Amino acid sequence: MSEIFDKIIPLTISCLLNKPLKTCPFCELRQEPILNRIEKINGLDISEKEKMYNHHLDCYLKRIKNEQK
Repeated sequence: MSEIFDKIIPLTISCLLNKPLKTCPFCELRQEPILNRIEKINGLDISEKEKMYNHHLDCYLKRIKNEQK
């Protein structure tokens, strides 16, 4: 397994903040059975996986920052 795969798979299970936004690229995947999620993630190229992870990271950091205000 690649490092990016290991970071993405938990995000296909749930949002770390338990309130996914409509723009979350993982929302649709979370509707699939877990084996389908793994297959779909495996089928993506590394740049697409990185794009999804970076979207998550940006969203998470912005939301945490807003909650601290």
